[in-house]
Amino acid sequence: MFRARPALHLLVLLTILSTSGLWASEGPPPSTLADRLYEILDDQGAEATVAHYFELRSQTPEGLGEEHLNDLGYRLLQEGRTREALVFLELNLKMFPRSANAHDSLAEAYLVIGRSEEARVLYNRVLELTEGKKDASFSSAQHLRDRAFLALSTLRTLDSGDPLLSPRLRELAVNLSSGVPGVVEEFIADVRANGAPLVEPIVDVDDEVLVTFLWFADRPLDNVVVESILGVREIKHRSMHQLSGTNVWFKTFRVPSDLRMSYLLSPNDTRLTDLGQMLFTRIVQATWTVDPLNPLTTGGVENRTWSVLDLRLDEERFWERVDKYERLGSVSDEQIESALLGNNRNVAVYTPEEYDFTRPKPFPLLIFLDGYEFLTIDRTETALDQLILEGRIPPVVAVFVHNPTPQSRAWEYTCNPQFLRFMSEELVPWIRERYHVSKDPKDTALVGRSLSGLAATCSAFYRPDLFGKVLAQSGSFWWGPVDEAPEWMAHQIAIRPAKPIEFYLDVGNQEDVPNPLTGLSMLTVTRHLRDVLLAKQYKVIYREFSGGHDPLAWRSILPDGIAELFGR
Repeated sequence: MFRARPALHLLVLLTILSTSGLWASEGPPPSTLADRLYEILDDQGAEATVAHYFELRSQTPEGLGEEHLNDLGYRLLQEGRTREALVFLELNLKMFPRSANAHDSLAEAYLVIGRSEEARVLYNRVLELTEGKKDASFSSAQHLRDRAFLALSTLRTLDSGDPLLSPRLRELAVNLSSGVPGVVEEFIADVRANGAPLVEPIVDVDDEVLVTFLWFADRPLDNVVVESILGVREIKHRSMHQLSGTNVWFKTFRVPSDLRMSYLLSPNDTRLTDLGQMLFTRIVQATWTVDPLNPLTTGGVENRTWSVLDLRLDEERFWERVDKYERLGSVSDEQIESALLGNNRNVAVYTPEEYDFTRPKPFPLLIFLDGYEFLTIDRTETALDQLILEGRIPPVVAVFVHNPTPQSRAWEYTCNPQFLRFMSEELVPWIRERYHVSKDPKDTALVGRSLSGLAATCSAFYRPDLFGKVLAQSGSFWWGPVDEAPEWMAHQIAIRPAKPIEFYLDVGNQEDVPNPLTGLSMLTVTRHLRDVLLAKQYKVIYREFSGGHDPLAWRSILPDGIAELFGR
Protein backbone atom coordinates (compact mmCIF):
# COMPACT_ATOMS: atom_id res chain seq x y z
CA MET A 1 0.00 0.00 0.00
CA PHE A 2 1.43 3.31 -1.08
CA ARG A 3 1.14 6.49 0.96
CA ALA A 4 1.49 9.59 -1.21
CA ARG A 5 4.45 11.90 -0.91
CA PRO A 6 3.46 14.78 1.38
CA ALA A 7 4.07 17.43 -1.28
CA LEU A 8 1.41 15.92 -3.51
CA HIS A 9 -1.46 17.09 -1.36
CA LEU A 10 -0.73 20.70 -2.38
CA LEU A 11 -2.34 22.44 -5.29
CA VAL A 12 -3.93 20.36 -7.97
CA LEU A 13 -2.91 23.26 -10.17
CA LEU A 14 0.75 23.02 -9.24
CA THR A 15 1.07 20.64 -12.14
CA ILE A 16 -1.03 22.84 -14.42
CA LEU A 17 1.01 25.89 -13.50
CA SER A 18 4.28 24.09 -13.98
CA THR A 19 3.27 23.06 -17.50
CA SER A 20 1.79 26.44 -18.39
CA GLY A 21 4.80 28.51 -17.42
CA LEU A 22 3.53 30.22 -14.26
CA TRP A 23 4.71 29.95 -10.67
CA ALA A 24 8.26 29.44 -11.88
CA SER A 25 11.03 30.27 -9.44
CA GLU A 26 12.22 33.15 -11.62
CA GLY A 27 8.85 34.93 -11.40
CA PRO A 28 8.41 38.39 -9.82
CA PRO A 29 8.89 38.62 -6.05
CA PRO A 30 5.84 39.09 -3.80
CA SER A 31 4.76 42.68 -3.28
CA THR A 32 6.03 44.56 -0.23
CA LEU A 33 2.46 44.90 1.04
CA ALA A 34 1.91 41.15 0.70
CA ASP A 35 5.00 40.61 2.86
CA ARG A 36 3.62 43.02 5.47
CA LEU A 37 0.22 41.31 5.48
CA TYR A 38 1.95 37.93 5.83
CA GLU A 39 3.80 39.17 8.95
CA ILE A 40 0.60 40.47 10.53
CA LEU A 41 -1.15 37.18 9.75
CA ASP A 42 1.54 35.19 11.58
CA ASP A 43 1.53 37.57 14.55
CA GLN A 44 -2.13 38.49 14.92
CA GLY A 45 -4.26 36.20 12.76
CA ALA A 46 -6.51 36.56 9.72
CA GLU A 47 -9.04 38.99 11.22
CA ALA A 48 -6.38 41.55 12.12
CA THR A 49 -4.76 41.13 8.71
CA VAL A 50 -8.01 41.86 6.89
CA ALA A 51 -8.60 44.91 9.11
CA HIS A 52 -5.10 46.21 8.34
CA TYR A 53 -5.70 45.72 4.62
CA PHE A 54 -8.87 47.83 4.71
CA GLU A 55 -7.12 50.49 6.78
CA LEU A 56 -4.36 50.79 4.20
CA ARG A 57 -6.92 50.80 1.41
CA SER A 58 -8.75 53.73 2.99
CA GLN A 59 -5.46 55.65 3.30
CA THR A 60 -4.42 55.12 -0.32
CA PRO A 61 -6.14 57.61 -2.64
CA GLU A 62 -5.32 55.64 -5.76
CA GLY A 63 -6.53 52.42 -4.13
CA LEU A 64 -4.78 49.09 -3.79
CA GLY A 65 -4.34 46.71 -6.70
CA GLU A 66 -5.42 43.09 -6.68
CA GLU A 67 -1.84 41.82 -6.78
CA HIS A 68 -1.30 42.25 -3.01
CA LEU A 69 -4.01 39.88 -1.84
CA ASN A 70 -3.27 37.61 -4.79
CA ASP A 71 0.41 37.35 -3.82
CA LEU A 72 -0.48 36.66 -0.20
CA GLY A 73 -3.01 34.00 -1.19
CA TYR A 74 -0.53 32.19 -3.43
CA ARG A 75 2.17 32.27 -0.80
CA LEU A 76 -0.19 30.64 1.70
CA LEU A 77 -1.26 28.06 -0.87
CA GLN A 78 2.37 27.12 -1.53
CA GLU A 79 2.83 26.60 2.21
CA GLY A 80 -0.25 24.38 2.46
CA ARG A 81 -2.17 26.97 4.53
CA THR A 82 -5.28 26.54 2.43
CA ARG A 83 -7.92 27.86 4.80
CA GLU A 84 -6.04 31.11 5.30
CA ALA A 85 -5.37 31.38 1.58
CA LEU A 86 -9.08 31.11 0.87
CA VAL A 87 -9.80 34.05 3.18
CA PHE A 88 -7.65 36.39 1.12
CA LEU A 89 -8.38 34.99 -2.33
CA GLU A 90 -12.13 35.16 -1.69
CA LEU A 91 -11.67 38.72 -0.38
CA ASN A 92 -9.67 39.57 -3.48
CA LEU A 93 -12.52 38.40 -5.71
CA LYS A 94 -14.99 40.38 -3.63
CA MET A 95 -12.87 43.54 -4.02
CA PHE A 96 -12.21 42.97 -7.74
CA PRO A 97 -15.29 41.15 -9.10
CA ARG A 98 -14.41 41.99 -12.71
CA SER A 99 -10.88 40.59 -12.48
CA ALA A 100 -10.29 37.44 -14.50
CA ASN A 101 -7.09 36.84 -12.56
CA ALA A 102 -8.92 36.96 -9.19
CA HIS A 103 -11.35 34.33 -10.51
CA ASP A 104 -8.45 32.22 -11.79
CA SER A 105 -6.58 32.32 -8.47
CA LEU A 106 -9.59 31.39 -6.36
CA ALA A 107 -10.48 28.58 -8.77
CA GLU A 108 -7.07 27.01 -8.18
CA ALA A 109 -7.57 27.17 -4.43
CA TYR A 110 -10.98 25.52 -4.74
CA LEU A 111 -9.49 22.68 -6.76
CA VAL A 112 -7.00 22.02 -3.97
CA ILE A 113 -9.77 21.20 -1.51
CA GLY A 114 -11.90 19.25 -3.97
CA ARG A 115 -14.50 21.94 -4.65
CA SER A 116 -14.28 21.25 -8.37
CA GLU A 117 -17.78 22.46 -9.25
CA GLU A 118 -17.08 25.92 -7.78
CA ALA A 119 -13.73 25.95 -9.59
CA ARG A 120 -15.50 25.08 -12.83
CA VAL A 121 -17.87 28.04 -12.41
CA LEU A 122 -14.95 30.40 -11.81
CA TYR A 123 -12.97 29.15 -14.81
CA ASN A 124 -16.00 29.62 -17.05
CA ARG A 125 -16.27 33.14 -15.66
CA VAL A 126 -12.61 33.68 -16.61
CA LEU A 127 -13.50 32.81 -20.20
CA GLU A 128 -16.38 35.29 -20.15
CA LEU A 129 -14.24 38.11 -18.72
CA THR A 130 -11.35 37.58 -21.13
CA GLU A 131 -13.30 37.04 -24.32
CA GLY A 132 -12.02 39.46 -26.95
CA LYS A 133 -9.85 41.33 -24.43
CA LYS A 134 -6.15 41.83 -23.90
CA ASP A 135 -4.72 43.10 -20.64
CA ALA A 136 -0.97 43.40 -20.30
CA SER A 137 -0.95 45.17 -16.93
CA PHE A 138 -1.04 42.14 -14.65
CA SER A 139 -1.65 38.87 -16.49
CA SER A 140 -2.41 38.61 -20.14
CA ALA A 141 -6.01 37.79 -20.97
CA GLN A 142 -4.90 35.18 -23.46
CA HIS A 143 -2.74 33.43 -20.89
CA LEU A 144 -5.62 33.32 -18.44
CA ARG A 145 -7.87 31.94 -21.18
CA ASP A 146 -5.32 29.23 -21.97
CA ARG A 147 -5.14 28.24 -18.31
CA ALA A 148 -8.93 28.19 -17.97
CA PHE A 149 -9.32 26.04 -21.08
CA LEU A 150 -6.67 23.64 -19.80
CA ALA A 151 -8.28 23.37 -16.36
CA LEU A 152 -11.80 22.88 -17.75
CA SER A 153 -10.57 20.35 -20.28
CA THR A 154 -8.80 18.38 -17.55
CA LEU A 155 -11.90 18.47 -15.35
CA ARG A 156 -14.07 17.20 -18.21
CA THR A 157 -11.59 14.43 -18.94
CA LEU A 158 -11.38 13.27 -15.36
CA ASP A 159 -14.84 14.02 -14.01
CA SER A 160 -16.51 10.67 -14.68
CA GLY A 161 -18.85 11.01 -11.74
CA ASP A 162 -15.87 10.93 -9.39
CA PRO A 163 -15.20 14.42 -7.96
CA LEU A 164 -12.73 13.02 -5.42
CA LEU A 165 -10.10 12.04 -7.94
CA SER A 166 -6.69 11.68 -6.32
CA PRO A 167 -3.93 14.29 -6.71
CA ARG A 168 -1.66 11.58 -8.12
CA LEU A 169 -4.13 10.81 -10.89
CA ARG A 170 -4.71 14.50 -11.58
CA GLU A 171 -0.98 15.00 -11.86
CA LEU A 172 -0.72 12.06 -14.24
CA ALA A 173 -3.63 13.26 -16.39
CA VAL A 174 -2.32 16.82 -16.64
CA ASN A 175 1.17 15.66 -17.58
CA LEU A 176 -0.32 13.25 -20.09
CA SER A 177 -2.45 15.97 -21.71
CA SER A 178 0.61 18.22 -21.82
CA GLY A 179 2.58 15.64 -23.77
CA VAL A 180 5.16 14.87 -21.10
CA PRO A 181 6.86 11.69 -22.38
CA GLY A 182 6.89 8.43 -20.37
CA VAL A 183 4.59 9.64 -17.57
CA VAL A 184 2.30 6.60 -17.65
CA GLU A 185 5.17 4.14 -17.64
CA GLU A 186 6.82 6.02 -14.78
CA PHE A 187 3.57 6.06 -12.79
CA ILE A 188 2.98 2.33 -13.28
CA ALA A 189 6.57 1.48 -12.32
CA ASP A 190 6.30 3.63 -9.20
CA VAL A 191 3.05 1.99 -8.08
CA ARG A 192 4.35 -1.51 -8.77
CA ALA A 193 7.39 -0.73 -6.62
CA ASN A 194 5.50 0.91 -3.75
CA GLY A 195 2.14 -0.84 -3.85
CA ALA A 196 -1.51 0.11 -3.96
CA PRO A 197 -4.11 1.33 -3.15
CA LEU A 198 -2.85 4.90 -3.18
CA VAL A 199 -3.50 6.68 0.11
CA GLU A 200 -3.42 10.48 -0.03
CA PRO A 201 -4.30 13.18 2.49
CA ILE A 202 -7.13 15.66 2.06
CA VAL A 203 -6.13 19.26 2.58
CA ASP A 204 -7.23 20.56 6.00
CA VAL A 205 -8.96 17.27 6.89
CA ASP A 206 -7.33 15.04 9.50
CA ASP A 207 -9.84 12.21 9.94
CA GLU A 208 -10.34 11.25 6.29
CA VAL A 209 -8.09 10.34 3.37
CA LEU A 210 -8.45 9.59 -0.33
CA VAL A 211 -7.97 5.93 -1.24
CA THR A 212 -7.50 5.09 -4.93
CA PHE A 213 -7.74 1.52 -6.20
CA LEU A 214 -5.83 0.80 -9.41
CA TRP A 215 -5.81 -1.79 -12.16
CA PHE A 216 -3.24 -1.85 -14.97
CA ALA A 217 -4.90 -3.66 -17.86
CA ASP A 218 -2.88 -5.98 -20.09
CA ARG A 219 -5.83 -6.36 -22.49
CA PRO A 220 -8.90 -4.30 -23.47
CA LEU A 221 -11.52 -4.25 -20.70
CA ASP A 222 -15.12 -3.11 -20.48
CA ASN A 223 -14.95 -2.39 -16.75
CA VAL A 224 -13.24 -3.13 -13.45
CA VAL A 225 -15.27 -3.30 -10.22
CA VAL A 226 -14.04 -2.83 -6.66
CA GLU A 227 -15.86 -5.41 -4.55
CA SER A 228 -15.97 -4.02 -1.00
CA ILE A 229 -18.07 -2.22 1.59
CA LEU A 230 -17.58 1.06 -0.30
CA GLY A 231 -20.41 2.12 -2.61
CA VAL A 232 -22.14 -1.01 -1.40
CA ARG A 233 -25.70 -0.57 -2.67
CA GLU A 234 -25.02 0.05 -6.37
CA ILE A 235 -22.35 -1.68 -8.36
CA LYS A 236 -21.92 1.35 -10.62
CA HIS A 237 -20.61 3.26 -7.60
CA ARG A 238 -17.81 0.70 -7.31
CA SER A 239 -16.93 0.70 -10.99
CA MET A 240 -13.51 2.06 -11.94
CA HIS A 241 -12.84 4.75 -14.54
CA GLN A 242 -10.27 4.40 -17.30
CA LEU A 243 -7.81 7.23 -17.73
CA SER A 244 -8.32 8.19 -21.35
CA GLY A 245 -5.63 6.92 -23.72
CA THR A 246 -4.00 4.64 -21.12
CA ASN A 247 -4.35 1.17 -19.60
CA VAL A 248 -4.81 2.72 -16.15
CA TRP A 249 -8.13 2.07 -14.39
CA PHE A 250 -8.86 3.81 -11.09
CA LYS A 251 -11.51 4.44 -8.47
CA THR A 252 -11.17 6.95 -5.63
CA PHE A 253 -13.11 6.91 -2.37
CA ARG A 254 -13.07 9.33 0.55
CA VAL A 255 -12.77 7.16 3.66
CA PRO A 256 -11.96 7.42 7.40
CA SER A 257 -8.23 7.66 8.03
CA ASP A 258 -8.34 4.56 10.27
CA LEU A 259 -10.40 2.33 7.95
CA ARG A 260 -9.76 -1.40 7.83
CA MET A 261 -11.52 -3.56 5.26
CA SER A 262 -11.16 -6.41 2.77
CA TYR A 263 -11.77 -6.12 -0.96
CA LEU A 264 -11.46 -7.83 -4.34
CA LEU A 265 -11.18 -6.53 -7.89
CA SER A 266 -13.32 -7.80 -10.73
CA PRO A 267 -12.28 -7.04 -14.33
CA ASN A 268 -14.98 -7.38 -16.99
CA ASP A 269 -17.63 -7.87 -14.33
CA THR A 270 -20.75 -9.23 -16.03
CA ARG A 271 -23.02 -7.73 -13.37
CA LEU A 272 -22.69 -4.42 -15.22
CA THR A 273 -24.42 -5.92 -18.27
CA ASP A 274 -28.18 -6.39 -18.68
CA LEU A 275 -27.66 -10.15 -18.64
CA GLY A 276 -25.48 -9.89 -15.57
CA GLN A 277 -28.32 -8.35 -13.60
CA MET A 278 -30.22 -11.63 -13.98
CA LEU A 279 -27.34 -13.94 -13.04
CA PHE A 280 -26.63 -15.36 -9.63
CA THR A 281 -23.65 -13.85 -7.83
CA ARG A 282 -21.76 -17.13 -7.87
CA ILE A 283 -21.63 -17.08 -11.66
CA VAL A 284 -20.09 -13.63 -11.93
CA GLN A 285 -17.63 -14.18 -9.12
CA ALA A 286 -15.38 -16.01 -11.58
CA THR A 287 -13.65 -12.72 -12.40
CA TRP A 288 -12.94 -11.77 -8.78
CA THR A 289 -9.27 -11.58 -7.89
CA VAL A 290 -7.01 -10.19 -5.22
CA ASP A 291 -5.31 -6.89 -5.96
CA PRO A 292 -2.04 -7.76 -7.75
CA LEU A 293 -0.56 -4.47 -6.50
CA ASN A 294 -1.24 -5.20 -2.82
CA PRO A 295 0.60 -8.03 -0.99
CA LEU A 296 -1.56 -7.83 2.16
CA THR A 297 -4.30 -10.52 2.14
CA THR A 298 -6.58 -12.44 4.47
CA GLY A 299 -9.13 -15.24 4.36
CA GLY A 300 -12.70 -14.21 3.65
CA VAL A 301 -16.15 -15.30 2.57
CA GLU A 302 -16.66 -17.93 -0.11
CA ASN A 303 -13.38 -19.50 1.10
CA ARG A 304 -11.58 -16.84 -0.92
CA THR A 305 -8.42 -14.92 -0.24
CA TRP A 306 -9.21 -11.19 -0.04
CA SER A 307 -6.95 -8.17 -0.31
CA VAL A 308 -6.66 -5.97 2.78
CA LEU A 309 -6.80 -2.20 3.06
CA ASP A 310 -5.51 -1.33 6.53
CA LEU A 311 -4.92 2.35 7.26
CA ARG A 312 -4.01 1.65 10.89
CA LEU A 313 -0.46 0.65 10.05
CA ASP A 314 0.86 1.60 13.48
CA GLU A 315 -1.66 -0.59 15.30
CA GLU A 316 -1.09 -4.24 16.11
CA ARG A 317 -3.27 -6.53 14.02
CA PHE A 318 -4.55 -9.22 16.37
CA TRP A 319 -6.15 -11.05 13.45
CA GLU A 320 -2.81 -11.23 11.63
CA ARG A 321 -1.05 -12.42 14.77
CA VAL A 322 -3.62 -15.17 15.26
CA ASP A 323 -2.88 -16.55 11.78
CA LYS A 324 0.67 -17.36 12.93
CA TYR A 325 -0.24 -19.08 16.20
CA GLU A 326 -0.39 -22.81 16.72
CA ARG A 327 -3.56 -24.15 18.22
CA LEU A 328 -3.36 -24.86 21.95
CA GLY A 329 -6.86 -26.13 22.57
CA SER A 330 -8.72 -28.86 20.71
CA VAL A 331 -11.57 -28.73 18.22
CA SER A 332 -13.80 -31.75 17.62
CA ASP A 333 -16.22 -31.99 14.71
CA GLU A 334 -19.59 -33.46 15.61
CA GLN A 335 -23.14 -33.55 14.34
CA ILE A 336 -26.49 -32.95 15.97
CA GLU A 337 -29.80 -34.15 14.61
CA SER A 338 -32.68 -31.74 15.10
CA ALA A 339 -36.20 -33.16 15.10
CA LEU A 340 -37.57 -29.66 15.66
CA LEU A 341 -35.87 -28.15 12.59
CA GLY A 342 -35.94 -31.32 10.51
CA ASN A 343 -32.25 -31.25 9.64
CA ASN A 344 -28.83 -32.43 10.68
CA ARG A 345 -26.19 -29.83 11.31
CA ASN A 346 -22.48 -29.91 11.86
CA VAL A 347 -21.19 -28.61 15.16
CA ALA A 348 -17.56 -27.92 16.12
CA VAL A 349 -16.63 -27.84 19.80
CA TYR A 350 -13.56 -26.04 21.12
CA THR A 351 -12.10 -27.09 24.46
CA PRO A 352 -9.17 -25.16 25.96
CA GLU A 353 -5.77 -26.62 26.77
CA GLU A 354 -6.81 -26.56 30.44
CA TYR A 355 -10.00 -28.55 29.82
CA ASP A 356 -10.65 -31.19 32.48
CA PHE A 357 -14.01 -32.90 32.82
CA THR A 358 -13.30 -33.62 36.49
CA ARG A 359 -12.53 -30.01 37.41
CA PRO A 360 -14.88 -28.89 40.19
CA LYS A 361 -15.74 -25.58 38.54
CA PRO A 362 -17.42 -25.94 35.14
CA PHE A 363 -16.24 -23.89 32.16
CA PRO A 364 -18.03 -20.81 30.79
CA LEU A 365 -19.75 -21.48 27.46
CA LEU A 366 -19.82 -19.50 24.22
CA ILE A 367 -22.18 -20.58 21.45
CA PHE A 368 -21.33 -19.16 18.02
CA LEU A 369 -24.07 -19.03 15.40
CA ASP A 370 -22.76 -18.91 11.82
CA GLY A 371 -20.13 -21.17 13.33
CA TYR A 372 -18.42 -22.17 10.11
CA GLU A 373 -17.50 -18.56 9.32
CA PHE A 374 -16.20 -17.94 12.85
CA LEU A 375 -13.91 -20.96 12.47
CA THR A 376 -12.70 -20.69 8.89
CA ILE A 377 -12.48 -16.90 8.48
CA ASP A 378 -11.88 -15.66 12.02
CA ARG A 379 -9.96 -18.64 13.38
CA THR A 380 -11.81 -17.93 16.58
CA GLU A 381 -10.54 -21.08 18.28
CA THR A 382 -6.97 -19.76 18.04
CA ALA A 383 -8.07 -16.30 19.16
CA LEU A 384 -9.62 -17.95 22.24
CA ASP A 385 -6.32 -19.73 22.87
CA GLN A 386 -4.49 -16.42 22.90
CA LEU A 387 -7.07 -14.60 25.00
CA ILE A 388 -6.77 -17.36 27.60
CA LEU A 389 -2.97 -17.44 27.36
CA GLU A 390 -2.77 -13.66 27.86
CA GLY A 391 -5.11 -13.87 30.85
CA ARG A 392 -7.80 -11.70 29.25
CA ILE A 393 -10.50 -14.36 29.69
CA PRO A 394 -10.76 -17.56 31.76
CA PRO A 395 -10.63 -20.94 29.97
CA VAL A 396 -13.90 -21.40 28.09
CA VAL A 397 -15.68 -24.00 25.98
CA ALA A 398 -16.99 -22.78 22.61
CA VAL A 399 -19.56 -24.46 20.38
CA PHE A 400 -19.70 -23.44 16.72
CA VAL A 401 -23.10 -24.17 15.17
CA HIS A 402 -22.99 -24.43 11.38
CA ASN A 403 -25.82 -23.64 8.96
CA PRO A 404 -27.14 -26.49 6.81
CA THR A 405 -27.93 -24.17 3.87
CA PRO A 406 -28.15 -20.42 3.15
CA GLN A 407 -31.91 -20.81 2.86
CA SER A 408 -32.22 -22.40 6.29
CA ARG A 409 -30.11 -19.60 7.75
CA ALA A 410 -32.57 -16.95 6.58
CA TRP A 411 -35.50 -18.96 7.92
CA GLU A 412 -33.99 -19.90 11.28
CA TYR A 413 -32.25 -16.68 12.25
CA THR A 414 -35.22 -14.32 11.88
CA CYS A 415 -36.53 -14.83 15.43
CA ASN A 416 -38.01 -18.20 14.47
CA PRO A 417 -39.74 -19.89 17.46
CA GLN A 418 -38.69 -23.31 16.15
CA PHE A 419 -35.04 -22.26 16.15
CA LEU A 420 -35.42 -20.99 19.71
CA ARG A 421 -36.81 -24.38 20.70
CA PHE A 422 -33.88 -26.07 18.96
CA MET A 423 -31.45 -23.95 20.95
CA SER A 424 -33.11 -24.51 24.31
CA GLU A 425 -34.50 -28.03 23.97
CA GLU A 426 -31.93 -29.75 21.76
CA LEU A 427 -28.64 -27.87 21.51
CA VAL A 428 -28.08 -26.81 25.12
CA PRO A 429 -29.00 -30.24 26.58
CA TRP A 430 -26.74 -31.88 23.99
CA ILE A 431 -23.81 -29.65 25.03
CA ARG A 432 -24.37 -30.12 28.75
CA GLU A 433 -24.56 -33.87 28.41
CA ARG A 434 -21.20 -34.08 26.66
CA TYR A 435 -19.13 -31.20 28.05
CA HIS A 436 -18.29 -29.81 31.48
CA VAL A 437 -19.91 -26.38 31.06
CA SER A 438 -21.62 -23.99 33.42
CA LYS A 439 -25.40 -23.98 33.75
CA ASP A 440 -25.33 -20.41 35.05
CA PRO A 441 -26.72 -18.07 32.34
CA LYS A 442 -24.19 -15.44 33.47
CA ASP A 443 -21.49 -17.79 32.18
CA THR A 444 -23.25 -18.56 28.89
CA ALA A 445 -23.03 -16.29 25.84
CA LEU A 446 -24.57 -16.34 22.40
CA VAL A 447 -22.42 -14.86 19.63
CA GLY A 448 -23.59 -13.86 16.15
CA ARG A 449 -23.14 -11.31 13.41
CA SER A 450 -25.47 -9.80 10.87
CA LEU A 451 -28.54 -12.08 10.75
CA SER A 452 -27.16 -14.43 13.41
CA GLY A 453 -26.59 -11.38 15.63
CA LEU A 454 -30.35 -10.88 15.52
CA ALA A 455 -30.89 -14.59 16.29
CA ALA A 456 -28.52 -14.45 19.26
CA THR A 457 -30.35 -11.42 20.69
CA CYS A 458 -33.77 -13.00 20.13
CA SER A 459 -32.79 -16.32 21.71
CA ALA A 460 -31.32 -14.74 24.82
CA PHE A 461 -34.26 -12.36 25.23
CA TYR A 462 -36.79 -15.19 25.28
CA ARG A 463 -34.61 -17.63 27.25
CA PRO A 464 -32.59 -15.55 29.72
CA ASP A 465 -32.65 -18.57 32.03
CA LEU A 466 -30.19 -20.20 29.59
CA PHE A 467 -28.31 -17.33 27.96
CA GLY A 468 -27.15 -14.38 30.05
CA LYS A 469 -24.76 -12.72 27.60
CA VAL A 470 -25.05 -11.65 23.95
CA LEU A 471 -22.31 -10.57 21.56
CA ALA A 472 -23.83 -9.22 18.34
CA GLN A 473 -21.72 -7.77 15.53
CA SER A 474 -23.56 -5.62 12.98
CA GLY A 475 -26.82 -7.29 13.93
CA SER A 476 -29.70 -7.22 11.45
CA PHE A 477 -31.91 -5.33 13.86
CA TRP A 478 -33.76 -3.71 10.95
CA TRP A 479 -35.75 -6.94 10.56
CA GLY A 480 -39.44 -7.24 11.27
CA PRO A 481 -42.02 -9.95 10.51
CA VAL A 482 -44.14 -9.63 7.39
CA ASP A 483 -46.85 -6.98 7.83
CA GLU A 484 -45.16 -5.62 10.94
CA ALA A 485 -42.91 -2.62 11.43
CA PRO A 486 -39.12 -2.98 11.16
CA GLU A 487 -36.89 -3.02 14.25
CA TRP A 488 -39.16 -5.64 15.79
CA MET A 489 -36.54 -6.77 18.30
CA ALA A 490 -36.02 -3.28 19.72
CA HIS A 491 -39.80 -2.90 20.06
CA GLN A 492 -40.12 -6.19 21.96
CA ILE A 493 -37.38 -5.16 24.36
CA ALA A 494 -39.01 -1.75 24.85
CA ILE A 495 -42.47 -3.08 25.75
CA ARG A 496 -41.43 -6.01 27.95
CA PRO A 497 -39.80 -6.18 31.37
CA ALA A 498 -36.01 -6.08 31.39
CA LYS A 499 -34.20 -9.42 31.50
CA PRO A 500 -30.90 -10.26 33.26
CA ILE A 501 -28.82 -10.14 30.06
CA GLU A 502 -25.54 -8.36 29.32
CA PHE A 503 -24.97 -7.10 25.79
CA TYR A 504 -21.92 -6.36 23.69
CA LEU A 505 -22.90 -4.63 20.43
CA ASP A 506 -20.61 -3.38 17.70
CA VAL A 507 -21.23 -1.94 14.25
CA GLY A 508 -19.17 -0.23 11.55
CA ASN A 509 -19.28 3.51 10.99
CA GLN A 510 -19.46 2.72 7.26
CA GLU A 511 -22.70 0.74 7.69
CA ASP A 512 -24.70 3.91 7.21
CA VAL A 513 -26.31 2.98 3.88
CA PRO A 514 -30.11 2.59 4.20
CA ASN A 515 -31.50 -0.89 3.72
CA PRO A 516 -33.67 -0.79 0.55
CA LEU A 517 -36.42 -2.75 2.32
CA THR A 518 -36.74 -0.51 5.37
CA GLY A 519 -34.83 2.69 4.68
CA LEU A 520 -32.80 2.02 7.84
CA SER A 521 -29.06 1.43 8.01
CA MET A 522 -27.26 -1.10 10.22
CA LEU A 523 -25.66 1.80 12.05
CA THR A 524 -29.01 3.44 12.75
CA VAL A 525 -30.78 0.31 14.00
CA THR A 526 -27.86 -0.73 16.21
CA ARG A 527 -27.79 2.69 17.81
CA HIS A 528 -31.56 2.48 18.32
CA LEU A 529 -31.26 -0.91 20.00
CA ARG A 530 -28.46 0.39 22.22
CA ASP A 531 -30.61 3.31 23.32
CA VAL A 532 -33.59 1.07 24.07
CA LEU A 533 -31.44 -1.32 26.10
CA LEU A 534 -29.92 1.52 28.10
CA ALA A 535 -33.34 3.03 28.72
CA LYS A 536 -34.46 -0.34 30.09
CA GLN A 537 -31.42 -0.46 32.41
CA TYR A 538 -29.59 -3.28 30.61
CA LYS A 539 -25.84 -3.52 30.90
CA VAL A 540 -24.55 -2.63 27.42
CA ILE A 541 -21.06 -2.39 25.97
CA TYR A 542 -21.29 -0.55 22.65
CA ARG A 543 -18.54 -0.06 20.06
CA GLU A 544 -18.41 1.54 16.62
CA PHE A 545 -15.45 0.40 14.55
CA SER A 546 -13.97 2.02 11.47
CA GLY A 547 -15.21 -0.32 8.79
CA GLY A 548 -18.31 -1.89 7.32
CA HIS A 549 -20.25 -5.12 6.98
CA ASP A 550 -17.01 -6.94 6.48
CA PRO A 551 -15.57 -10.15 8.02
CA LEU A 552 -12.14 -8.53 8.36
CA ALA A 553 -13.53 -5.69 10.47
CA TRP A 554 -15.53 -8.12 12.59
CA ARG A 555 -12.54 -10.38 13.04
CA SER A 556 -10.40 -7.45 14.13
CA ILE A 557 -12.71 -6.41 16.96
CA LEU A 558 -14.17 -9.78 18.00
CA PRO A 559 -11.41 -10.68 20.53
CA ASP A 560 -11.97 -7.39 22.35
CA GLY A 561 -15.69 -8.08 22.51
CA ILE A 562 -15.16 -11.52 23.99
CA ALA A 563 -12.68 -10.11 26.50
CA GLU A 564 -15.10 -7.37 27.56
CA LEU A 565 -17.91 -9.88 28.15
CA PHE A 566 -15.80 -12.52 29.88
CA GLY A 567 -12.83 -10.49 31.10
CA ARG A 568 -11.49 -11.51 34.46
